[in-house]
Amino acid sequence: MVRASPPNLSRRCSCRTIELGGEKHKSRSSGRSVRPFWTCISLADCYYMYRRPQLRFCQGGVVGSAFPFFRCHISSACPLVGYAGIAHSMKANTMQSSRSATKSSRLMALVRRYENRQGIEGVGARYQPAIKAVRGEAPSMSRCSQILSAKLQRSVHVLSATEAAAAVVALHCPALVDLQEQRCLPLEPARHPASLYENASFDLLWLPGTIRVAERLDLTRYQPRFVAEDAEGPYHVPVPLVGDLLLILRDAVGVYAVNWTVKLTEESFDERQGQRPLRRRSPESVMHARARHRVEQVCYEEGGIPTHRVTRMTFDRMLVDNLRMLIPWDSRRTGLQQSQREEMVDVFRGIVGTERAPLDLLEGLCIQFGCERRHCLVVLYQAIWRRQLIVDLFKPVLVNVPLKPERTNPFKQYAQLFVRGAK
Repeated sequence: MVRASPPNLSRRCSCRTIELGGEKHKSRSSGRSVRPFWTCISLADCYYMYRRPQLRFCQGGVVGSAFPFFRCHISSACPLVGYAGIAHSMKANTMQSSRSATKSSRLMALVRRYENRQGIEGVGARYQPAIKAVRGEAPSMSRCSQILSAKLQRSVHVLSATEAAAAVVALHCPALVDLQEQRCLPLEPARHPASLYENASFDLLWLPGTIRVAERLDLTRYQPRFVAEDAEGPYHVPVPLVGDLLLILRDAVGVYAVNWTVKLTEESFDERQGQRPLRRRSPESVMHARARHRVEQVCYEEGGIPTHRVTRMTFDRMLVDNLRMLIPWDSRRTGLQQSQREEMVDVFRGIVGTERAPLDLLEGLCIQFGCERRHCLVVLYQAIWRRQLIVDLFKPVLVNVPLKPERTNPFKQYAQLFVRGAK
């Protein structure tokens, strides 16, 4: 849309109405009549009611809605085209229009992908992240990876090394029921994410949706959107915000959720992603980043879901290294029976806090249980990962180093990151 100065009101345009259906009302800026209308955004599967827009002029005397989330029919029958600078502006903006069309096509494909994966909510092994750690989806500058989880029976897609560190800590938590990474925040009111699980509480609150939150906080201009066009004309389509890690946990009361937003450092929360390094810290980028995090926090907070900021300094480095080493073993299989596994774990438990290392026991265990050495390692590391064998994870866990007894429970040290929110 090309903006221009409004014409002299004495030169009234013959195109006096925009045919949108409903009752007419007068525009304060031009005296033209505009009718209310309805439109549907398929991603949210709901209707948005028309709100009176601020009207602005463009080529042909056409007016368009300044409110970004609603469809506005744009007429082409207006003969008032003699605004100064219109033709020159159109030529100057040809390349920009081409880039905008390319961006709109890309964002349309993005929204459709989000809708296909998360239009129908899935849990556990059926959950699909909005963004996968594959080429063409993950940011080109990121260190994306996939973490295979035996508990979830699927791979967890993380888009940075810091997200991977946070994910392994979350997956190690005994209270974890599910982990939903790269989850779209709802545009419109939606039910609580924990309500999809068994034994969920009946008093779980609904999420208000990012559109209503942005309106209430006067942050609508920061809502991602793009312009699409159909037979009725151009209209704006909102793009959902995508979170980092949503933990579904269970305590004595029932199932609840906790949101983790993950960045490399605290300063990174004021940087707008997808921008060149020199532009990430510009005033506009800082305002955009803060608005995005504010909308996410309030949207979840009003649903009783606390949001915690996680950086690379949040968790102990040795704890993360141990867990990243242990989690691949959790998906491996052995030919041992359950009783044999429990007996072998008891043998390993007997050397915790002594001068003997697990390596000293492997040969005898292979003879005793008639298995291979790798099977003994699978049993050892799985028992540590599943917290059946409690050791100090803040010290190196190595097969040739004696195991230390646990001095600090990591889930007591980081308990504030796992507690349920206030209602």
